[in-house]
Amino acid sequence: MPKKSNPIFQKKIHISHHVFIREPFQDYQPKDAGTWFEDGTVWNKDFHTYGVYWKNPWYLEYYIDGVLVRTVSGKDMIES
Repeated sequence: MPKKSNPIFQKKIHISHHVFIREPFQDYQPKDAGTWFEDGTVWNKDFHTYGVYWKNPWYLEYYIDGVLVRTVSGKDMIES
């Protein structure tokens, strides 16, 4: 029997990054409202290209299918 898809995640995609520290192990990931992207696309119906341009230590640009969909800047947003 095929697994059912969650309809919420068919229409929302999580856009974020992780920062790992080895010693002692820590994993930081932003959790602000902007990490969930929705534009009406049903994400599991087609293939998409995702990318991140890490412009400098404190500025990231997130792209989906070549379109800029989110920017993150500042030390508090990149690592905490």
